[in-house]
Amino acid sequence: MLAVIRLRLLGLKEDYKIMLVMAVLALGMVYAFSAQGSGVYSRTVRIVDEDKTLVSQRFINELNQHKDYTVVIDMEEDGRSAIEDGDGLALLILSSDFSTSLLDGNVHIRFVSSKNDVDTMSLKNVVSGLLANIQSNTLFAENTASAVELLGGSGDADVLSKSIYETADKRFKFQNPYSVKETSLSSTWSNDRRTVHNFFGFALLFSAYSIVFGIGEILNDKAHHTWDRLLQSPVSTASVLAGNTITTLLVGFMQMAIIFVGGQLLFGIEFGTNLPIILLISFGFIFSLTGLGLFLASVLKTHAQLSATTPILLTSFAMLGGCMWPLEIVTSKILLALSLITPHRWALEAVENIMLKGLDLSSIILPLTILFSMGGLYVTAGGWMIGKMQAK
Repeated sequence: MLAVIRLRLLGLKEDYKIMLVMAVLALGMVYAFSAQGSGVYSRTVRIVDEDKTLVSQRFINELNQHKDYTVVIDMEEDGRSAIEDGDGLALLILSSDFSTSLLDGNVHIRFVSSKNDVDTMSLKNVVSGLLANIQSNTLFAENTASAVELLGGSGDADVLSKSIYETADKRFKFQNPYSVKETSLSSTWSNDRRTVHNFFGFALLFSAYSIVFGIGEILNDKAHHTWDRLLQSPVSTASVLAGNTITTLLVGFMQMAIIFVGGQLLFGIEFGTNLPIILLISFGFIFSLTGLGLFLASVLKTHAQLSATTPILLTSFAMLGGCMWPLEIVTSKILLALSLITPHRWALEAVENIMLKGLDLSSIILPLTILFSMGGLYVTAGGWMIGKMQAK
């Protein structure tokens, strides 16, 4: 086994450039994604109001009162030009039937944006919430005013409806049974969190490639008949697999170390006393990806097949696991369910529990258990399949 490990480590003289390229790509992506939230960024929302009714005005006022957005009323042509020039987050076009379609529960708002990122997704969620609130309060106010009028009540129905709406809206905002406690640490905390999330997300994404391709060298050995010569030597198949697995774990740690050092130097990522815990989480992730690579090497026939399959699989895992965006903004239950089968999701959750949320060690027990279970399952299945093929 030691001879296999030594042989694989000597092969790093040819592969170290790939490790450096992956590290540079990871750090470059962190810089590119984190730059979206840096500097002076105005969350200006431009609105074209073709409806010009009380209901559309309520929507505009509600959005303008939101702490994260500033509303600018615009013409459609001017608004589109401004969004193309980056002057604003999005352009919302309220059609002429906005109020009637909203009350019918089938409202459509044309949403124009030059990008689709976390900020635009958050805006869409805020708009959906405002529309639901305005619809329910408006229907309640109009139906109540109509009922009062039918019972012979005095006064104008429109005035009464407006008064009921305002009362219901205030009660919802200030006397509702739900309470949300919000603490703002600083004006730059959200950007720091974005950087930390992006850093670990892309570290997991790009280190996974080196890990899987590292253990996948078994396929190259088979193609060049090196594998057969190894098995003819006085070394068992289990020892050969163990040597390849241990070497891949070492390579994965080296890859992570390069990225971590780069993160400290370029982005000021501070691990502090959490470093041993982060290394433990990293080991769990590396072990699970090593197992996955061994399983793929046992299923696929050639290294070319591995090269074609791995990018698709690992990129999909990274996207589902939240490496490229927070899972908090994902609303699809199907996608959230699929994220549970990805090592990326559990590794990132464990890291964020420690680095961002400040939770104790108990918060990483479940993620680590799942990571090591995934790795153990993949290693067992891959080793069994390779051993079975050798027995034929």
